Parts: sequence; C-alpha cells; structure tokens
Amino acid sequence: MRKIQQNPVGNDIVPVALHSIQLTEHLLRTATATDLTQLRTVETDRPPLQSTRVRRRPEAKPPVPDSRQGFDTSPDTVSPDIDSTVVDSTARGPESLSSDFGIDPANIRPIQLSAEPSDGVVAPGLIESVDRATAPVEGVARRSFVAPLLGWDTATNDEVRWHPAGPGQDLLNGHVEVWGSSGMGKTQFAMSLLAQLSRHAGSRFGVADFKNDYSNDTGFPAFAAAEFLDLWEGGAPYNPLALADDSPRAIDTAVIELRDTVEEATRAFTRMGVRQKAKLEKALRDAYTVAREERRWPTLLTLNDQLDADLAGVMGDLTRHELFKSGQPLGDVIDHNVVFGLSKIPGNGQTTVLAAGFILSALLLRVQNLPPVPNTIRYVVVVDEAHRVAAFQAIKTMIREGRSKGLSVVLATQQPLDLPDVVAANAQTKICFGLPDATVATMAARKLEPDNPRLPEQIRTLGEGEAYVSLRGEAPRLLRMVQAHRDADALGLPPLHHPA
Repeated sequence: MRKIQQNPVGNDIVPVALHSIQLTEHLLRTATATDLTQLRTVETDRPPLQSTRVRRRPEAKPPVPDSRQGFDTSPDTVSPDIDSTVVDSTARGPESLSSDFGIDPANIRPIQLSAEPSDGVVAPGLIESVDRATAPVEGVARRSFVAPLLGWDTATNDEVRWHPAGPGQDLLNGHVEVWGSSGMGKTQFAMSLLAQLSRHAGSRFGVADFKNDYSNDTGFPAFAAAEFLDLWEGGAPYNPLALADDSPRAIDTAVIELRDTVEEATRAFTRMGVRQKAKLEKALRDAYTVAREERRWPTLLTLNDQLDADLAGVMGDLTRHELFKSGQPLGDVIDHNVVFGLSKIPGNGQTTVLAAGFILSALLLRVQNLPPVPNTIRYVVVVDEAHRVAAFQAIKTMIREGRSKGLSVVLATQQPLDLPDVVAANAQTKICFGLPDATVATMAARKLEPDNPRLPEQIRTLGEGEAYVSLRGEAPRLLRMVQAHRDADALGLPPLHHPA
C-alpha cells in the first residue's frame, strides 16, 4: 500500500505519505518505545510516489484564475478522492492541490510570477520584488535551522541553547518577551541572537529601532549582515501602499489594515472619530484609484494629496516627508535583514509610532500570504521599546498566528506589564534582565515564578548580562547571557566593530 492521506494539524493540512512495510517484532518494540514528543519532521529519502490513476477532464470545474497567479491552466486534473488512491503531486498544479488538501491557492507559491495586474498595466515594483524575493542576504545562505546559544547556566556553566525549531525542537513557537532596565544587556543579547540566526541558520529579520541601538554607529548591520535604513535622513526604498497582489480584495485588505493602524498609532496622542476613520478610508481608496489610472502603485505622496486639513494634522508628517519612497512593496523586507531607524523622526512621537505601524502592518500582510513552513524560523520581528507598539493588532495577530509561517516575534521592554496579555499567554520564552526597581522586579517575578518569594530580590540585584530565563513555562534558570561585543568569537561571528 502506498498513498497520501491528508491530516489536519493545528491550522494546517499536512499531507502524509504512507508506505506498506513488513511488520516485525523489532519494529513493534521500536515503535512502542518511541517518545512521541521527540518526533520531528524530516525529509524522506524515498523517491516521489508514482501515480497509477488515469487522468481525466474535470466535470463542472470552475474557470482557472487569470495567468498572473501563476497557476497551471491545463484542463487536465485528478479526482480529489485521496483516501482511496495515489496522488501524483508532481504532475498537478496548485488548483488541483487546493481541492485535495483544502489549501487556499493564494497560499501556494506560484510556479511563475507575473508583474502584470488584471488590466494589463504593469505596476512598478512588482517585477523587482520577484527578483528580490529570491535574492539572498549578502554573506548569508539558506540552511537548516541551527539552535542559537542563549547563554551559560551560572551554576553548572552548561550551554543553554534556544530550540524553537530544528532537530532538537522543544518550544512550541519562537516568540520571546525580554524585560530589563537600560544598560543591563538586553540589546547586546538581541544583537547576538539575531547575528546567530542570520549567519548560522539563514533566518531573516527586521528591527524597529526606536533608540538608534542597531544603527551603523554601533556596527550591528555589518555584524549581522543587515542593512540600516534611517527613515528621516534618507527614507526607506519601500512603498507601504504597493502590494504583491493587485486584486480588489487585496487592496480592500490593505486599506482596512492601514486605516486601523493609523487609528491605533494615534490613540495615545489624539482620538480619531468615526468620521475621521471614514475619511481616511476614502482617501486611501482614492489614492489607489488615482494611481491605477496613472498605471502605477500609489505612494505616500499620492495619499497626501487626498488628505484634507483634518487628516493632514494627524498623519501629514508621515505622508509629505516621504519616510517611505516609491519602489518595492514594504512587505518585501521579509526577504532581507533590515533595521528601520526611527530615532531621528522629529515631533512628539506620533509620526514615529505611525511609521512603525506601517512597517508592522506590511509585514503582517506579507506573512499572512506565505505558505506554511515546518520546523524552522523563517523571519524574526524585533521591537525594542515594545510598549510603543504593544497595542497594535498586527503584533497580537503575529503572536497568535505566526508560528505556522515560521515567524518569531521578539519584544523587549523595561517593564513586564508593558506588553499585552496575548504575549504572556503565547511567548514560550521569557527573559528577565536586571530590574533595580523593587516594584517592577516583583511584577516580573510574578510572571516568571509567582510562588518563589526570593525571586524579586534576586531580579533586582542581577548584574549586567545576567538574566533569568524561563522556557515552556518552567521555573526560570539564571544564565550568563551571550553578549555581542564579548562573545562574538566564541559564537563564530565577526567582531562587533564600532565605526570610528
């Protein structure tokens, strides 16, 4: 017997290939002794299953989507009765796979990509985004996941590695919350973690840098094979209004997401009423309409032309100063290591948070359209000063839904209560650096180990680079955390040089 059977796993549909084998006593003993928690996804060494089915024309098959989706438009297909027959997946396109496994064709990577929208107009940036999507980061190659080193147990000096994926996976996700006062080693740890993931595991990352901690001035971009983009001094060569898909539904999704992002970003500074939100939605739709007539994607300047004086007072600094340029869709940064420098944006902080919100929304939209990927960390979102964006729905959705797409979210802040409950409920990794304030240390201890009365004082007196680390909700361990400036050589990384 040889066939493929669909199996629901979480939110995914996983096809499992079944092969007949001869049952022996040795196999039975091996199977009964297996710890199911240690089973991992591996690549088979068997050749693909060959189909024995006679292919036939479909009956009452709906028309195939247009050619820009890259789907196979052949009229031949296979009956979706996969439980009783063999499926030859190599001879079929995403359209037929979606009927068999319940997979949305929009989540299947196209065989061919086209930059032409449905009306034949070439949208600038789409052709380039196809090229960029497959371009590796300089100095980084795609490879299997390698667990990065978190630090050393202070009692035993044993290495403690982070296993959210890979052969030794013991965490359900790669989400991390980091607490600690300024100067206690949070940023140096985050630098070393990102450099290990980038250079040793081929993961990509994006950093929302509110304090200029990851800029060229610190040497981090060269250290981790990243690019630093100062949004105020030079702007980012990405367009938050450009999309990978020009369908009406994709544009509707982007309009709603951006409208709500602006409302969330300005909540701490002003209150947007129902009428203002309606006006903003209309301005966004008008920008897409104007740009389509001009055979291009809209930019923030296009949107700026649609804003009345009321809305310009809310977001005019973001739109008219071109913090984001025309060019690739902003979501394309997921294929690269990029630090977004937000620290120099002037004002009371509203425009800074708006810019961060546009980045997070673009990343969310791109991640949601990625196919599921098993047992790896594909992309890491890092936000220092995370309290500034903690209320964004994009953050909450990434935390809840990012695991199956290979997404890791790392949120660093000075106080544990800065982060929403969804982070505490889902983050499998909690790291607490020193918190000298007794009240804040007590809050952190309650999240780590509420029954330990000594923990608040131990947290309050931690030294630089020391942290309590809790994995999988277990009791925290005291570690000497890796620090980029000190441990680069031991980690197999280039030295962290501060430019003169």
